[in-house]
Amino acid sequence: MRAARRNRHARRDQLITQINFIPFTDVLLVLLVIFMMAAHFLGTEAGLDLRLPAVASAQTREQPLEGVVVTILADGRLYIDEKQTEEADLVRDLAQTATRKHTRLVIVRADRAVAYERVARTIDAAKLAGLNDLALATELDLGQRPEHAPVEAD
Repeated sequence: MRAARRNRHARRDQLITQINFIPFTDVLLVLLVIFMMAAHFLGTEAGLDLRLPAVASAQTREQPLEGVVVTILADGRLYIDEKQTEEADLVRDLAQTATRKHTRLVIVRADRAVAYERVARTIDAAKLAGLNDLALATELDLGQRPEHAPVEAD
């Protein structure tokens, strides 16, 4: 009987050399969720849900343009350099931001669902604020060839 008791205690005091995969799997799943959320928020730029128009002739730049960035979301919200503003205050806010950044360039980032009139009013407000240089932000559409592009001969 003493020998059986000793064997039981000996088994309890032994070092466990096997890996317990359940806590390891839990940690990996938590990290996966964190990375998925981080990737989503990085893709939407500070939490703004913006889908830029995709065009085949879009130009990519190694160095981003330095200017005042105006973002127009599909629901109509306006942002100047990621700070929300109202359309009535747009000219004033654009002028203040341009003065602070020492630039005359405005970069308009409008969601593809935004009406053309809204984009035109934003460009007009930028011109009234003294921002005469304009850039329209788009995404590169690799699956589409523009209709006016030359066809290569075989």
